[in-house]
Amino acid sequence: MAERRRRNRVVPFEEVLEQCLQSGSEDEGDEDGWEEDEREDENDLMNDVAPENNQEDEEVGDSDFENEEERNAEHEMEVGDEQEDRQIDDLYDADTDIDESSDEEEDIWCQNLRGFPRIPSPTFTGVPGLHIDMDDDSRPIDFYRLFMDDDILRHIMEETNRYATSCIADKRQQGPLEPRSIFATWKPLTVGDVKNFISICLHMGLVHKPQIADYWSVHPGTHTSYASQLMPRERFSAILAFLHLVDNTQYVPFGDEDHDPIFKLRPFLRHLQQKFQEVYTPTQQVCVDEAMCPFKGRSRFRVYMKDKPTKWGFKFYECCESECGYVHQIEMFCADRRVSNRPYDVTMRMVQPLLNKGYQVFIDNYYCEPKICADLAAQGTMVCGTVRKNRVTMPRDLPELRRGEIAFRRKGRVVVCKWKDKKDVFVCSTMHKPDLEIVQCRYERKEKPLAVISYIANMSGVDNSDQLIAYFPMRRKSIKWWKKPFFHLLTLCTIQAMILLNKHRRARGLRKVPLDRMIKSLLLDLPVYEVAPPAAANDGPRLPNFRLQGRHFPAVIPASDSVPKPRRNCKVCYDKQRAAGVAAGTMKNKRQQTHFMCILCDVPLCPAPCFEDYHTKKSYV
Repeated sequence: MAERRRRNRVVPFEEVLEQCLQSGSEDEGDEDGWEEDEREDENDLMNDVAPENNQEDEEVGDSDFENEEERNAEHEMEVGDEQEDRQIDDLYDADTDIDESSDEEEDIWCQNLRGFPRIPSPTFTGVPGLHIDMDDDSRPIDFYRLFMDDDILRHIMEETNRYATSCIADKRQQGPLEPRSIFATWKPLTVGDVKNFISICLHMGLVHKPQIADYWSVHPGTHTSYASQLMPRERFSAILAFLHLVDNTQYVPFGDEDHDPIFKLRPFLRHLQQKFQEVYTPTQQVCVDEAMCPFKGRSRFRVYMKDKPTKWGFKFYECCESECGYVHQIEMFCADRRVSNRPYDVTMRMVQPLLNKGYQVFIDNYYCEPKICADLAAQGTMVCGTVRKNRVTMPRDLPELRRGEIAFRRKGRVVVCKWKDKKDVFVCSTMHKPDLEIVQCRYERKEKPLAVISYIANMSGVDNSDQLIAYFPMRRKSIKWWKKPFFHLLTLCTIQAMILLNKHRRARGLRKVPLDRMIKSLLLDLPVYEVAPPAAANDGPRLPNFRLQGRHFPAVIPASDSVPKPRRNCKVCYDKQRAAGVAAGTMKNKRQQTHFMCILCDVPLCPAPCFEDYHTKKSYV
């Protein structure tokens, strides 16, 4: 208070004195003496006036000064509130003008959203949908042929015949062929045989049996007539043994610079990659993830993934539509030294056909990092995904949080959020602000970040595709490693066809077709019957007393090209000799062969009396 009274007393005279000094500094020579006299006069004048000012200041009460201090404090609080409101507006207002310091914040992690996003999200310019004109009455086989067309079937036929001819020639050099071996009984493959072979494989996925031979079994407990109508068991086994997709003469040995680890599968995989992109374009939301093909054999690019339902097997990188699971881009991990398998490079290859079209890509923490988010955003593609906190390009100053709290850092277009739920969740996005939204969970309503909500809703495309493949898989043991991924991709073609069929039907207001009905329809339309199917009486499983029921008639055993008049051992005569204890070595001289058989029972029988005994006696032995 004393300082204030002193300041009020001397301020007018100091101003006069400063003006005098300033004017006196401009003069020279003789004026210096005048300046000193003037300063002495001013000092005398201040001393004379001082008592009067002291008396006036003492009359000022302490209460007036305290009121002034309160007004100053209130003014400071109002200024602070205005500054805080201004900071909040700058934080969440995306339309505010960008100041000069925002350019510097593009290269460092900051804690504000001023000017975010600087560039608005790109407009979606893709043309999603089916690019093939389909009729309203299109059947499942029409969609299946979009992927398994006549070109790839003809390619499989040619390469299988080439490989079979080469194997038979090598076998002949080792010695004479066994009469009933697959080498001696091989016949050139046709496109119809390939269709029948694939049909039986689809049937094996729909109807699972312990062994392949059980699909041709006549046992009442395992009998099904579908496979036997298309081809004999020996024919199927021969095709499965000689199945091939590529010319072996073009193989580059391991260790050479141009060696392709999946050379055996490359033509078929390249064909599907092309067809998947030509036939259909996905909607705006897509996801990139891994898919597994089960395999526990020996292979240098077999992988183990502990978080997958299938732990061991071959890994496929897939880019799928988030809504339905349609696979738009697929690539097999094969430890190829010519191709980089870093997560950054894999993601770029998967989304390459979709760049600069406004797509939204969702990736998990294996692929996601701030660098790839920024690079894809620069190419017109938005990214959202979970991210690992120990990534090199991640911000290091995110604070510790309590459950339900959120913190973020921003660099340019990339926003990294840390959200505390049961544990810390890190999300990186180029299209979401770090805002919370209330959503309904299983048991309660809770607040979640927008990026987390969008990630959960759009990241399940690859998992949906894997789930559909697992329902009816064609999985059989094989010595050759490439047959496992081949049948996996063959099943994937069925899933792709079902997805497109249901999209086509839903667009016309029709009901969706389940996967089992899809496969059943293919089993009827895909095969090629060289002869008429057997009668309906022989389609069902045979009961234990089937031979004693119905109407049975003898017929001549059908001839073949190699045996014009075939004969077979009579079943009744054979069983009687076995029951009598005749040794196997002596039966050869006493066997009874016949030219006749029962068509319904598929049993060779002598016309009399064996045919009558077999169909009328419960114990004919």
